[in-house]
Amino acid sequence: MADARTEAAETAPDPAAIAVGVAERPAIDAPDTALWKTEIGVLPHTPAAILRWAVFAIVLLLLPQVLGPYWLSQINYVLIYTLAGMGLQILLGYTGQISIAHAAFMGIGAYACAYFERLGMDFPLAFLAAAFLTGAVGAAIAGPARRVSGLSLLVASMAFNFIVQQAIERWTPVTGGDNGLSLLDLDLFGLPIKGIGAHYYLYLGVVAVSLWVAFNILRSPLGRAMNAVRDSEVAARSMGVDIARIKTIAFGLSAFFGAFAGALYAHQITFISPDQFGLQLSLDLIVMLVVGGAGSLAGIVLGAIFLVVVPELLDYVLALFSSTGEPPGARPILEGGLLIIVMLFEPWGLYGLWLRLKRRLFTRRRAGAPAAGGGHAA
Repeated sequence: MADARTEAAETAPDPAAIAVGVAERPAIDAPDTALWKTEIGVLPHTPAAILRWAVFAIVLLLLPQVLGPYWLSQINYVLIYTLAGMGLQILLGYTGQISIAHAAFMGIGAYACAYFERLGMDFPLAFLAAAFLTGAVGAAIAGPARRVSGLSLLVASMAFNFIVQQAIERWTPVTGGDNGLSLLDLDLFGLPIKGIGAHYYLYLGVVAVSLWVAFNILRSPLGRAMNAVRDSEVAARSMGVDIARIKTIAFGLSAFFGAFAGALYAHQITFISPDQFGLQLSLDLIVMLVVGGAGSLAGIVLGAIFLVVVPELLDYVLALFSSTGEPPGARPILEGGLLIIVMLFEPWGLYGLWLRLKRRLFTRRRAGAPAAGGGHAA
């Protein structure tokens, strides 16, 4: 899995260049603005919408009963990447700050949570303590980061990622250095959480609460101020928006959710080492955001599914069509080609594609419905 995603990122378009384009463009093309805002800004309020979400929730709760251990573990990775992408979406998709330091935030969160647990803290307390610590680090680096923008910010965030990775390698008494660090068994105030199914329910609960918090933040005046900074700092400043404060909060929230993802990732794989939080992971998350849809929390979920499931599907397809084994380089070529197709034909990602299909289906239904009070023409 990790090798497949690494090779895909190497074959794909340069994520750093894509990130620049994401940060500079508005949330959606002009013809689709109303539809986009309707989809993200309104909670289900009609009986039909509430019923659909209730069925969706039941399906999620029943997944451990119908999926085998392997595919359930892949769903766990989808949930973890959703958390990581949520923080990156706030920083890049909503505030327009280009950063490829998200792997560093995940690494800080993972190692901090592991260290706090070794000190005797229960997992929930260690989990929150690691998140707040990482959020404080994110807010702290926002000070120098807000003085630069564009490619300069991109390079600065890359340097921060390298610094954190080197610190993890050399702070051996705390991190274990290159030897890595094993995680203690997961428990909630003495109640052991064992098995992939139990981990799934824990991750699902964390993602659900995090999505709810992020959704409310982005619908608040703070979220609108972030959008204003993304669209035009000059215009935002003229309207009285404190640019420095908004960027600091965005970096802090991004690091906070990144720490959530890092801590859960550490417990999912049960062993962490410095190379797991390198630049490649940051690039994978950028690709995930772009493919799923920048400027949409739902797009992050679709991007996480793409990042985890597509390599597995390609393995299956290659096995069907190749009786002599996988052709050299076939998988990264197919994954990179798929990414290019998505970027060329649906630049707003999988969520943008879903919105367009939904709008066309809705339009056809309305066009085919008989007029009120009348019947079909003879």
